Amino acid sequence: MATLEIRDLHVSVEEAAGTLREILRGVDLNVNAGETHAIMGRTALASPPWLRHRRAPKYHVTQAR
Repeated sequence: MATLEIRDLHVSVEEAAGTLREILRGVDLNVNAGETHAIMGRTALASPPWLRHRRAPKYHVTQAR
């Protein structure tokens, strides 16, 4: 069975001023064939729906193995 394996994942999001803010630090993840995974933070859940879809954020993978 095929597996996607991600180690030490670091992701930053670009903020309005063009600066990067790190939102994931050193995440390890294994995804087996047929599985679906989602990573959600409390900020996305607390935002009103109209605000979440207003502007798509730009994500940058800054480190991973």
